[in-house]
Amino acid sequence: MERRKFLGGLPLAVGGVLALRTMDSPAQTLPTAGANVKSFGAVGDGVTDDTAAFQAAAAYSVANGVIIYVPSATYIVSSLIICAFGAAGGGFVGDGKYNSTIKTKNPSSGIFKFSGTYGVLAEIGLTASVAQMNGALFTSACGSEYYTSLKFDNYFIGLQAGGNVCVLRDCDFTNPNSSASVGIIINGYAGGMVIDNMVAYVPSITPLAGIQILSCGAVQISNSNIISQGSCLFINPGSGQGANSINVINTFFDSATRGVYILPQPGGSVSRCSFTQVWTSSHTSGGFVIDGSYGVVTGIQIHSAQVNFNHSDGLEIIGGNASNIDIVGGEFVGNTGSGITLGSNASYIRIRNVFSGAGYGGLGNAFGMYINNTGVTNYSISDSHFSGNISGQLIDFANTGIIKNCVGFTSKNSGASTVSASGSEVINHGLSATPSYQNFFISATNSWGSTNLYVDPGSITPTQFTVRASTAPSSGLNFNWRATCSGEI
Repeated sequence: MERRKFLGGLPLAVGGVLALRTMDSPAQTLPTAGANVKSFGAVGDGVTDDTAAFQAAAAYSVANGVIIYVPSATYIVSSLIICAFGAAGGGFVGDGKYNSTIKTKNPSSGIFKFSGTYGVLAEIGLTASVAQMNGALFTSACGSEYYTSLKFDNYFIGLQAGGNVCVLRDCDFTNPNSSASVGIIINGYAGGMVIDNMVAYVPSITPLAGIQILSCGAVQISNSNIISQGSCLFINPGSGQGANSINVINTFFDSATRGVYILPQPGGSVSRCSFTQVWTSSHTSGGFVIDGSYGVVTGIQIHSAQVNFNHSDGLEIIGGNASNIDIVGGEFVGNTGSGITLGSNASYIRIRNVFSGAGYGGLGNAFGMYINNTGVTNYSISDSHFSGNISGQLIDFANTGIIKNCVGFTSKNSGASTVSASGSEVINHGLSATPSYQNFFISATNSWGSTNLYVDPGSITPTQFTVRASTAPSSGLNFNWRATCSGEI
């Protein structure tokens, strides 16, 4: 991309240095004349160490509030380029992430560290000529940041992000060099971070995560494609940290160990997160894993997700600190485990209008939905479809919630029968869970006289119950019965 065209569309800070411009702006797109990194002595031949030139250019950018132009070439650096920007801002812009490349030959220093008020980095590739052992290629903690069209390659950490307001757009992450690598680590952003059109390619080494969030006040992830990570999105705040207000939309997580993994540590919390039209499929473990076994997870909403072909459960919610989770719509197809699992001690889970079974181009799950019998409470499942699964449709071992209007789970049934002279009648209730004594209703269809009919509480099993007469009838006593379970009325 031409420098003039890029700068013509760049949204920049208030204060005189930078402002929103159109693609047809005149040539003087920078209020202070922009500088070329080669004016500071950079060679860009892929061999010469250009560290001193970049450090001098960075100092000039900070002092004068200008963006430094990085022409198409490969530049070698050996130490961190530090920029502490003032209110006027500054930064670097190249000729495209595959054309202007900065390569570090230091295994642990990284390339850029931005701090201060306002920073810009765009149209540049960041990589390394040696395997990175620790640290990030780019560390940023500005008050306001605009990063676009960057390539992060051969990284231990691609971007370590901890500022206040940031836009990260059209960035590629390729070739992590360690199983502990992460494309983006987010640890901050009270004002909000926007990640749009991020692409993380299939790596030769499976890294820890594509995006890892330790703490935030607001993060938006949209229109991105993250593949073959340990976890595509890993949300795991530690003690004293909170990851709050995370909004993910129209994003594709595929062929990783886990798609979305929420695992706060003791003393950490995750809250107010929304996932809308997210694909999280074909993982070797779960598509969504929400684990409140250690830290707190509350206020999670999953809307219209596609959670298919995972080699474990599609969605698993587990742990006594996992609560107030809503799943609305979406499909759960072809998972080796359950489409949806409620694990030990999860509570206040609401599920409605989901499809979990055979269809949508895939076979059924092992179970459509599986509810553990260990401490799972206060859940409701309604208006959902569970059919075509291999080992069961909706299995409710807890029997402490409400299930109604679901295909594949019979929560109410009725019929007619007769108690004969024997004084009792065994009836198959046909429910998908064991009803309680209070959930049986009997009404006469002929005269019972002084004889009463009642359900024997000790006779109730997962499949049948017995109606008995208070005295042996001289003739058949006809009755209608109705039975409900799992919160049906």
